[in-house]
Amino acid sequence: SPAEMAAVTNFLACSSCHTKKLKPWEDDPLVMTAQQNLSKKMRHQEKVGACNKCCAAFCCLEVQDTAAIKVWMIGNNNLGLNNKTSVPSWFQSIFMCQWSQHERRPSDLRNIRQLKGLTGVMMHTDSSLRETAGNLITLKWSQLELMEVKATPDGKVFLDHHPHERSVEKVMFGAFNRPTTTGLWAAPVDWKWMCLMNVARCASLTIKARFSPDYQSAHIDPYCNPCCCIPCLKPWWTPSKTCIEYDMFQDPNTYGLLDGTHWEIRRSICARPFRRNSELLTIYHEDGSQGPFYDHLEEKAPQQVMVTK
Repeated sequence: SPAEMAAVTNFLACSSCHTKKLKPWEDDPLVMTAQQNLSKKMRHQEKVGACNKCCAAFCCLEVQDTAAIKVWMIGNNNLGLNNKTSVPSWFQSIFMCQWSQHERRPSDLRNIRQLKGLTGVMMHTDSSLRETAGNLITLKWSQLELMEVKATPDGKVFLDHHPHERSVEKVMFGAFNRPTTTGLWAAPVDWKWMCLMNVARCASLTIKARFSPDYQSAHIDPYCNPCCCIPCLKPWWTPSKTCIEYDMFQDPNTYGLLDGTHWEIRRSICARPFRRNSELLTIYHEDGSQGPFYDHLEEKAPQQVMVTK
């Protein structure tokens, strides 16, 4: 379209001069209009003030517009896919040894029909922990380990059940020597999150979901490095399941969907029966199109969120 051609021309012209380079979608009137309309519909929270933005920047965090989340989180814009991470902050450079931008690789989750919804933008809703309600995440760039398929001498195929296979690993806020894991979990711009995000980054807080053979349920195990003052250590400690345990499942009786766009997350404390903890709903698909729960973005998400960089 003429608008898209104009955006490409402006971007190429800007690349040849010494002025500040705009991102390809920043001067596209169609994209800007769509983002402005979405921001007007969001009534959950006003935009963040200058003071909070300065505090977030001081904590090496970045404030982003929720209306543009499919651009900066899953890399979809009107000109195609953008796989690069943001420019690393001084925190990321000094403590995590990341000095430049890196290319992300999409996860193989997109090739599994039952998990494809996880590769879009998802939202925590109705959480028993108020702090995580409304948080936005994606597993598009996460690491997937599939179960190895072996064949017996008689020709029968069986699956080798290994506890670390058929699992997906999600680093929440960043980790040492994991340069592509920042900016993939968005939280409200709040003082406690400014502290928690950096502590979790130093501890390499990681979540592993181990899926069932049909990919309709998974056990969730959090891992971290308790010695967060030594961020180069890999996450090695996980709480005992007798203390706390999480799992998640897809329920076809709720919405009739088994494509990874709706997950019920449950929690068990002190070996008690599992109780519903929250929901994980897809608001954007991997290709940037609206997901089945897009309305939750307008109703429950803040206008601006905070991510690590």
